[in-house]
Amino acid sequence: MRDELRFCCAPDGCVNLTKDDLPGKSQEGDEVDEQAHARGNNYYEITQAAAQGDNKALKTFLSFGGDGAAAEEHVGVSAVVIHLVGDNKLAKFLDEQPVSFCEGIAGPWNLGIVWPFDTEEYFRQHFPKSARFLFGDYDALIRDYTRAIKLNPKDSHAYRKRGVTEYEKEDWDRAIADFDRAIQLNAKDDHAWYDRGVARAD
Repeated sequence: MRDELRFCCAPDGCVNLTKDDLPGKSQEGDEVDEQAHARGNNYYEITQAAAQGDNKALKTFLSFGGDGAAAEEHVGVSAVVIHLVGDNKLAKFLDEQPVSFCEGIAGPWNLGIVWPFDTEEYFRQHFPKSARFLFGDYDALIRDYTRAIKLNPKDSHAYRKRGVTEYEKEDWDRAIADFDRAIQLNAKDDHAWYDRGVARAD
């Protein structure tokens, strides 16, 4: 197993991590490499690409559900990746993912991605845009999407995502109205049709 990360705090309290903290090339006997390889991935390549903000690699990297020592190591490497990606890019990436994806990665991260700091508190302070997606700050998200709609009333994505957030708050009528508007603006958005169907069923 690779050496544990040594977190150093910058003056603003944010963990100071660099590319040098990313894992090196695969080493024989390293569980995280072996588990990634068993899934058809090269952990080193995926990690490097994810740290540069590549969306496909980021999704593969964040979806890695290793177990045992591999899971522990991956949580530590995740800390490096998210700090290199930064709040703006991470939030933009999370905005394009289903709520279940965000909840799925927030759970394991709560086990110590920024130990010894409290994960949610740390994210809210240093990754405030991403924290809204990871920790279900629905009112803040609704305000964000409403602001985007005011800036661009033809932003179908903002209508759909506001609808998804309203759905999570069980505000069915508003959610359906926003899905309707998203479909009017972009009838080819399969997600909006699906989301509206689910909201109507509920």
